[in-house]
Amino acid sequence: MTKEEADKSKTSKYEFSVKDTVRGVKFSFGSANVSTPDIEPGASPTGSGQYYVYVHRDAAGHIFYVGKGRGDRAKGQYRHPSWQWYINTRLEGKYTVQIVS
Repeated sequence: MTKEEADKSKTSKYEFSVKDTVRGVKFSFGSANVSTPDIEPGASPTGSGQYYVYVHRDAAGHIFYVGKGRGDRAKGQYRHPSWQWYINTRLEGKYTVQIVS
C-alpha cells in the first residue's frame, strides 16, 4: 500500500440525512471528510491523572465513540438514548472499550 492509499484509508465520509415525507423536507448533516486518529487496538494508555480518554470500537475495530471519564465511565451503560440505539441496533450489543490516555 502506498502512502497516499494509507492516508486515504484513514479518512471516512460521514453523512446523516433526515427526510420528512409529510412536508417533503430533507436535511443533511456532516458530509465532510474526517480523519480518524491513529490509535492501535491494544495500545497501552498514556499519561496519568484523575481523568482519562477512552474509545469504543465495533467488532471490526473501528472507533465509533471517543469519551473522557474517570472511574468506570468507559464501561458504564448509562448513556444518551442515541448511543443505546446505535449499540443495540447497529452493533447488536457488541463493542470493546480501550483506555487511550
